[in-house]
Amino acid sequence: MKIQDLSIAIDNQELLKQFNRTFVSGETVVIIGPNGCGKSTFAHGIMGRNDIEVEGSIKIDGQEITDLETNERSKLGLFVSWQTPPELPGVSTFGLIKEIKEIKSKDIGKELKEFKSILNDVGLPETWTTRPVNVGGSGGERKRAELSNLLSLCPAYAILDEIDTGLDSNGLKLVVDIINQRKDKNLSTMLITHNINTVQNLNYDYGLMFEKGKLVEIDKETVERKLRDGYE
Repeated sequence: MKIQDLSIAIDNQELLKQFNRTFVSGETVVIIGPNGCGKSTFAHGIMGRNDIEVEGSIKIDGQEITDLETNERSKLGLFVSWQTPPELPGVSTFGLIKEIKEIKSKDIGKELKEFKSILNDVGLPETWTTRPVNVGGSGGERKRAELSNLLSLCPAYAILDEIDTGLDSNGLKLVVDIINQRKDKNLSTMLITHNINTVQNLNYDYGLMFEKGKLVEIDKETVERKLRDGYE
């Protein structure tokens, strides 16, 4: 994914200016910064949320995506998790996956079996297949459901927005394992986080930090120092 001269604003407030970066396959990047600096807006701006103002170029495998709808970006291999996963009454968890993946009737049985296995892997019961998306789920359960979507869709580029918030120790280990496995499969992941424990156990390449409207590259030592000691 190649980003050129990317500027992002919301509610007439510019949060990012002239960002340039190429994210290569198999790369794992940690994104940090204080609350309100623009991390989530950056993620959802790339995904195409229509209330976010975006200028510049975003290309996936050479194809410009800035004029594409969110679902079209998803089909090209882009995934963004929700920091606070919303409830979708009337839409079942597997029904959502079925629509996104455009599963044909003849394949439903096979796909359903695979999705139940994924639910088991992330620590959710099979009953979540028919449960309305996130309705009545705890914060930790909703994050596990996001992980099940990630595993089912297997996108080439994933931006995980505080996917480790609200999880117990087993859940944190699960997040690390899944991201590390994505790297082994040559899939790219950007993790937005405030959790030093997650980062210390993660096989990542470098960090990006929001600083005065810029997103600057930092090394692993700086990532962990900032998460531990805070931001000046």
